[in-house]
Amino acid sequence: MRNFFIILFLLVITSVKANVTDTSLLSDYFNQNSSQITSDSLLSSRWSAMVDSLDKFDTKAYWFYKSGFLSYSENRYDLALDFFGKALSNYRLANDKDGEAKTLNRIGNVYKLKSDYKLALKYYDEALEINVGLNNNVEIARTKSNQASVFQLFGQYEKAMTNYLESLHEYQKVGYKEGVAWINFSIARMKRNIDQVNDAIIFLNKALKGYKNIEDKESSTRGVRLCYLEMAELFLSQHKTDSSMVYVDKLSVLNNQLNDIFLESNIALLRGKNHFQNNEYTLAEESYKHALSLLSNADNSKNGALIYFGLAQCSFAKKNYSHSNTFALKAFDIATEKNLVSDKKDILGVLYLIAKEQEQYKKALEYKEQYAAIVESIGKKEITRLEMNYDFMQQTKETELVHQRAMERQKLYNTIAYLAFLVLFIIAGFIYFIYRQKRKSNELLKKQNAEIQAQRDDLLRKKILIERQNDTITHSIQYASRIQQAVLPSEKTLGQLLTNYFVYFKPRDIVSGDFYWVSEVDEYIMVVAADCTGHGVPGAFMSMMGVTLLNDIVNKERITQPDVLLNKMRSRLIESLNQGGDGNRAMDGMDMSVCRISRKDYTIDFSGAFHPLYIVRSTNGQNEPIIIDSDRMPVGYMVRRNDVPFTTQKVDIKKGDMIYLFSDGYQDQIGGEKGRKLMRANFYALINSLANKPLFEQKEILENRFCEWKGNSKQIDDVMVVGVRF
Repeated sequence: MRNFFIILFLLVITSVKANVTDTSLLSDYFNQNSSQITSDSLLSSRWSAMVDSLDKFDTKAYWFYKSGFLSYSENRYDLALDFFGKALSNYRLANDKDGEAKTLNRIGNVYKLKSDYKLALKYYDEALEINVGLNNNVEIARTKSNQASVFQLFGQYEKAMTNYLESLHEYQKVGYKEGVAWINFSIARMKRNIDQVNDAIIFLNKALKGYKNIEDKESSTRGVRLCYLEMAELFLSQHKTDSSMVYVDKLSVLNNQLNDIFLESNIALLRGKNHFQNNEYTLAEESYKHALSLLSNADNSKNGALIYFGLAQCSFAKKNYSHSNTFALKAFDIATEKNLVSDKKDILGVLYLIAKEQEQYKKALEYKEQYAAIVESIGKKEITRLEMNYDFMQQTKETELVHQRAMERQKLYNTIAYLAFLVLFIIAGFIYFIYRQKRKSNELLKKQNAEIQAQRDDLLRKKILIERQNDTITHSIQYASRIQQAVLPSEKTLGQLLTNYFVYFKPRDIVSGDFYWVSEVDEYIMVVAADCTGHGVPGAFMSMMGVTLLNDIVNKERITQPDVLLNKMRSRLIESLNQGGDGNRAMDGMDMSVCRISRKDYTIDFSGAFHPLYIVRSTNGQNEPIIIDSDRMPVGYMVRRNDVPFTTQKVDIKKGDMIYLFSDGYQDQIGGEKGRKLMRANFYALINSLANKPLFEQKEILENRFCEWKGNSKQIDDVMVVGVRF
């Protein structure tokens, strides 16, 4: 059949020497031979000649674009660029601006996948310019989101976020629900890449809600499926398998309607990963084998490498090294064929361990060398990306400078033309008088210009000096912020020790005087929230000192009794700051809440320095607040109270209880219609009303209410709220 169509078209083209006018035959040929068109170079050339023989530019552009999209979908990027290039030429000849912009966007997508980001941005910029001229809001939004994805790869997350939000605005303006949902999904992926997991969950939930409200059932289902898959993978990366399995089960329910074999294989693969992370190796192995059975040709699927890799891990964990080696080699072959570099690195790590266990040290060394080579190549790619980012920024600056100079030249030309006309007009009647006046004026102008130039140069030097000093100070504080963030508990540590928690942390300046701290000692989990004297840089110094003292007293000296801990911190802080009662000593210190949570008897031992512990317990559907008061003295020097010891109170905790530790920044914030403080009573009422909500929603509500209350007022203090659900 294929040869019949080829011969038929060649006869039409070469013998009849007439252009194809009926495209139905062309359509039949494309549908029957689409896979060969992208894989067989001879057929690709013949197909291109067939399309080129058509009469109309717009028809040729349509078929070349369709061929380019097919090649793009099958990852044949060079062929896709060839077809898209021909489509672009014909759209321009047909003066079809919509088609031209659409094709430019696709060419940008291909170059992005080929990692040529500068060319990708060039084509996106051209597409955007056309779409702005056409006032096509949907395509403007699509192009801006494409640009955002490149900025994200450069690490320019602020610029990427700006483009995403502009795209969101364009989609919302025309009521394009699918576009709004897609932008929220894209932002969630970016947030996940920069380890802002809680924010990623918030945007994923927005995307999920958006996709569920789309009238087109196919688009809605596809979007919901994407969100469920991303949620499952996100929670799995955080070692929260229970949460991950919730979304795996949702995918399974969804697939009962779709009956999609490939999706069912993905679900089984996710189950295998979750079981393996829970050390349930037999269940994991069963899930991986089920995933494998659902793929008609696993060797030609990217998922095939992941499934065989999972089976290799299970066999290795069960010490069946022979089977593990077989599965790992199979996975490595598929990953090599599909050029899955990251997967190859992981598989080589397992092959190295297998060879080592089997005492095949020569093989182990070979695997280790291959592993190191891949790691080095990934590092080189990252260096190349950074170099391209630098070149891109330099090119942008040079373009702006060239444009500025052109404008200055044009302005100068206009001024010269005007002066020349004026001089010629005056010379006609007053040539001698003007000559003398002009000479005097020039001398005076030269002197004035010299004075102005000297003043301008002096001002410019001072301006540059001030800017450099400001940059140096700002960079130093930003670096201090990264150091401070590094000593605070990571989300991984918080997730492992507290499981269900949120932290709303909003420094007033770049660095903060508030800090939170967690640690595990024997059967206890220690949770601390502290508010140091001052904010900004002074407060940050105090917070670093507080973290250091906590690490020494709790982690090294193994002191967990809260009142003893606060007493020791007070004495060491007074000693470190050389505080005393002569009236000239520093009165710096910190207010602090300390909870020691017992895993054995489900109790909390609490001590506080000016900061209480707030507990919300749900009884018969009603929230019951429990306030555990603190001692009315700080951790630091205080006249007449340095010898008074702190006290500890024991509290029984029930399942479902919410505990809150906080600084006074939230309740002291000035705002509202009358410009007053929020006050502690209103703050308590707020957290009492949201205690039954999911943790990420509590954090979002706290953040939104704070911003609404603050309005246009300045933030007056650092803000921190820590919530934990038992």
